[in-house]
Amino acid sequence: DSTDTALALNSAAASECSDLLVLSGEAGIDDRLDHRLAVLGALGHPSLARFDTITTYLGYAMVRTVHAGRSCVLEVPDGTLFSLLALHGMCSGVTVTGARWELEAATLEAGSTRGISNLAAGEPWITCGDGVLTVVVP
Repeated sequence: DSTDTALALNSAAASECSDLLVLSGEAGIDDRLDHRLAVLGALGHPSLARFDTITTYLGYAMVRTVHAGRSCVLEVPDGTLFSLLALHGMCSGVTVTGARWELEAATLEAGSTRGISNLAAGEPWITCGDGVLTVVVP
């Protein structure tokens, strides 16, 4: 009733680790979009909120999942493209510094495109006050 990735995430949630790293194979012509979406969805599970950082590599993309009350720093060169997505519902208290377009305690509605295509200007620091924020570095 669960994917292999969901089972692995459940196991990780029961561990004593403070950081979670998920590696997925290279994107290819026979890539399963349904499985990629399921992975992104599973990363928002409340049992994973205890991790200090959640970093996932889906093919060539890096995804950071930021649960309520957590932050992440993107250690990327200036000019690197990144996007913020509210895939698990509304996110509030979203603050972004070290970016071309900074945010201060913003709200991103589910399905909103407001956080798409920002650029690093230093090391972006991203905080989510409430909700689960998905940060994608393509």
